[in-house]
Amino acid sequence: INEVVCGVFFAPIEAIDPVLVGRFWQTQLPRFTKTQLLPAIPAGTAEQFIVELTPVPPLRTWLISDDDSRVMQIQADRFYLNWRSRGSAYPSFNSRGGGEVGLGAEVLEAWGKFAAFIKEQLGEMPSPARVEMSMIDLLKQDRHWSSLEDLQRVLPSLGPLLAGYSELPAALSLQVEGEVSAGTRKIVIQRGNMRDTRKHVIRVETTYRLKLEAAQQLEGAFSQAHSLLKATFDDLIPKGEHLRFDDPNWRPPA
Repeated sequence: INEVVCGVFFAPIEAIDPVLVGRFWQTQLPRFTKTQLLPAIPAGTAEQFIVELTPVPPLRTWLISDDDSRVMQIQADRFYLNWRSRGSAYPSFNSRGGGEVGLGAEVLEAWGKFAAFIKEQLGEMPSPARVEMSMIDLLKQDRHWSSLEDLQRVLPSLGPLLAGYSELPAALSLQVEGEVSAGTRKIVIQRGNMRDTRKHVIRVETTYRLKLEAAQQLEGAFSQAHSLLKATFDDLIPKGEHLRFDDPNWRPPA
């Protein structure tokens, strides 16, 4: 796992801008020591939209932890907490014994602090409407797979697409997105290269978005999204191949 993104969507609050988020940032020091401004993520056709009243386009503010492993993304209609691999293992989603806090609890705590801040500053509590959770896995050449034949064992769905090729095609990008019984699911499979080694890498991104009826359902909705993502991973990658990821010393056959 290279990155996990957990998001809460709420009815747009126009007053949530980089200036207000800057004041929230002060309450998150010294852990979140860096900031970055990016364009806001546009709402899809099925979502509520942000009304633009000025020539300045909507913005999204990143608050980045001192170790670069956590990112809060905040804009007028959503809040994300990202975990990013920066040389450390995924902390797991569920909390464990011994005081190990899982990412799910981190997300709920961070959202609670943000929502309370907005209530204090604006007199309006953000009302969650949906949750979104994404997992991004990197399948690295010579670490998780070796040849095209070996890659097809890891991702059997690529088998028919790679038939006839003697090496990884120069372009590989697949995306499937739409409504399923539990919510909205998106699967993206792309080819890339590692920046340091230039070895090939297959990026697998899976996303679930679930609607909410009430704010108190956040914990359950994230747990459901996490379970659905794990099931999707098992559908894409046979369980017999999971040793490639679970055992840090595993290497593919030459």
